[in-house]
Amino acid sequence: MTEELPKKRRGRPPVEEKKSTAKTVPNTERPELLEIHERFFVMLEYLLQNGVVKNFNSFAIENEIKTAHLYQMRLYPKRYLIPGTLLSLVIKKYDISGDWLMAGIGEMLRK
Repeated sequence: MTEELPKKRRGRPPVEEKKSTAKTVPNTERPELLEIHERFFVMLEYLLQNGVVKNFNSFAIENEIKTAHLYQMRLYPKRYLIPGTLLSLVIKKYDISGDWLMAGIGEMLRK
């Protein structure tokens, strides 16, 4: 009796999935992230109302972020974080108080 050999597979060998050890924490479990999110859009509304930026689209273009991503961040605060680079940029560019934006301390505008 002949022994059957296993069939050779063509193509790439199977890749083992690596599971991440990092724990992702939804924004709902981190209320401070939702507070920063809320203050960011309060600041954006202020900039829009005072004519500092024309509209959402112009704000997105000026700050090199996709308009669709900005809308998603606004509509789904529990799902989308505001990038730290964007927070840093608006603090510098629009004279927004970092203490206010990040921690809710003091006034929105720097003096």
